[in-house]
Amino acid sequence: MVQRTEQRADRRSDGPADGLRVCVFTSAHDATDSRVVGREAVSLEEAGHDVTYYTPFDGDSPVETVTYGDAEEGSMISIGERLRAAADVARVLADTDYDVYHFHDVECLPVGAFLSVATDGTVVYDVHENVEDTLAHKPIFPEPIRPVAAKAAGLVELGLSRVVDEIVTASPDIAERFAGQDPTVVTNYPQRRWAEGTDPIEDIEPDGEGPTKLVYRGLLSENRGIHTLIEAVDRIPDAYDVELSIGGKYGSDEEQAAIERHIEASDRVEFVEWFPSLEGMIDHFRAADVGTMCFHPDPNKTDAVHRSNKLFQYMSAGLPVVVSDIGNWGTLVEDVDCGVAVEPEDPDAVAEALVSLIDDPDRRAELGRNGHRAALDRFNWESQQEKLLDVYERHTPAPYRGNAGQDGTESRRVEPTD
Repeated sequence: MVQRTEQRADRRSDGPADGLRVCVFTSAHDATDSRVVGREAVSLEEAGHDVTYYTPFDGDSPVETVTYGDAEEGSMISIGERLRAAADVARVLADTDYDVYHFHDVECLPVGAFLSVATDGTVVYDVHENVEDTLAHKPIFPEPIRPVAAKAAGLVELGLSRVVDEIVTASPDIAERFAGQDPTVVTNYPQRRWAEGTDPIEDIEPDGEGPTKLVYRGLLSENRGIHTLIEAVDRIPDAYDVELSIGGKYGSDEEQAAIERHIEASDRVEFVEWFPSLEGMIDHFRAADVGTMCFHPDPNKTDAVHRSNKLFQYMSAGLPVVVSDIGNWGTLVEDVDCGVAVEPEDPDAVAEALVSLIDDPDRRAELGRNGHRAALDRFNWESQQEKLLDVYERHTPAPYRGNAGQDGTESRRVEPTD
């Protein structure tokens, strides 16, 4: 069933010419996805373009949205469901004539290639993951054929991507795969206003009251280090008053069952339900003391720090962080001096890092201030959105650029979450 939301209020900036009619489509991202909707689609509208978002998820979105499926907001859909969604959106878009088709998932690449040939629209492929590394690591294919299948999928992606007009990547490591196609890197840094809303005294300085609150929010799966993190917290000596709050989407039903058992077996861990808004989640981070991200080694994540939503949201909230010492994660955290990098598969090492921060609240606050300052100065969406708008500028018939949030207008009523 295809359902279109009511037309949102027109927030496009006045300019010397009309903006582009933009179709943003996905097979895997929900109605309030932080990158796809909250940053990119909203920025395009505020710059004067007319955006319609096609998603298989039902939910309230800050842009005009066409829901072509029945996926539940906040859920994680399977590979098979994503492939079916790609086929569904192809049928829905077959007779459309947008100026730009901007899509976000590798399974939608055949749809993008078709639209590039069959329409006059500009086609933009927005790449969030290294598909070859992802398929080589995850048990989507039987292990004996996994390397070959991953390599073949990567070659198909590179071949089909040559048909599209523009490639946008979420980090420099992905851009290297498309080096011959002049990709534009647009990272996942959060909007500056989240850091601006963090009070350096109230939200960062330790108050010395109650338990030390640790937090993780994101995909819940074994390779995200959830079991290691829970085990590490349980290994902290009983003399410490500490709580771990975790929440997000489960990677699979099997992982949900295993993680829920592990949570229930611990008296220091609580599960937090899905936040309907990013504002609520950032407030949750501000009330915590340490942000954690102990990803296990994974070829797709090793040098993916600039694709991270969570790390930079932690920094925006003034949280010191404990992250995996893999690839460029530890390098960035050490350069900013905003946290500690640890061996992510060693619960004793993670526990030791957490205890070091629990024991030194002044150091914790210093690390939080450093990360918060970096979020204000460098790691924010405002440093990235012009690069996205430049891609669209190249395909706008007349010189046109809205003010993209510079006029002080209020934000949209629905705040995206992860």
